[in-house]
Amino acid sequence: MASIFFIFGFITNFNIAMKDQVQLAFTLSNFDAQLVNFAFFISYAVFSFLCGYIIKRIGYKNGVIAGLVLVAVGSYMFFPAVSALSYPLFLLAVFVMASGVVFLQTAANPYVAALGPQETAPARLNLTQALNGVATTIAPFLAGVLVLAPAILAIQGGATPADAAKFVQMPFIVIGSLVVLIAVGIAFIKLPEIKGDSTISSSSVFKKPQVWLGALGIFCYVGAEVGTASQIAPYLKDSGFLADAAVKLSAIYWGGAM
Repeated sequence: MASIFFIFGFITNFNIAMKDQVQLAFTLSNFDAQLVNFAFFISYAVFSFLCGYIIKRIGYKNGVIAGLVLVAVGSYMFFPAVSALSYPLFLLAVFVMASGVVFLQTAANPYVAALGPQETAPARLNLTQALNGVATTIAPFLAGVLVLAPAILAIQGGATPADAAKFVQMPFIVIGSLVVLIAVGIAFIKLPEIKGDSTISSSSVFKKPQVWLGALGIFCYVGAEVGTASQIAPYLKDSGFLADAAVKLSAIYWGGAM
């Protein structure tokens, strides 16, 4: 379960860091490049209720596996999207990958709470979320080293931004393959069955002000967190930093947030 939290933290921030490479490859304005983040996070609004319904039907373990498979499919879709230089297909790949992350978020949190005594569930959740934070800190640094730095060198050597965009393909192929292996591993691991409280209905949950206030709090927090993170690299580039250095420096922000 800890590896699941690490995965979706890494994927989320790797996508945010890729915005600068995408902007370069597709010759986009900063506004248009923000669609990468929009395509990722809108999936939460579109699929959260549906994911809950599906997981209720297929079980939490199968929900985790389904999420990992969707993440892998989205990862592999980046290869044809970059080869065809199709920004709509690239955004679709981001959306599919993010839909898998929504499944993981929905299924993994209750599992962490269930894997031990109820009294220590908050401590386990904080620990796994800390691993999520470690992944979000590492991801932009690796994006700068593995994608943006070689892409900039290639452009300086005469390559076009479109050719340099191909440095995005291999990291996502690796991510997709690792996620498939983890999905296979989880399929063979015996995990406890999680049963919901049949006395609680969706309508009764939404009558609780804590649910609405919690949702509003998360909405504002994530908007501020991601909005700030996605503008750090452009700001640093405008201040004279190279794109790869700017993205790597944004890791400091995520480390502070953790």
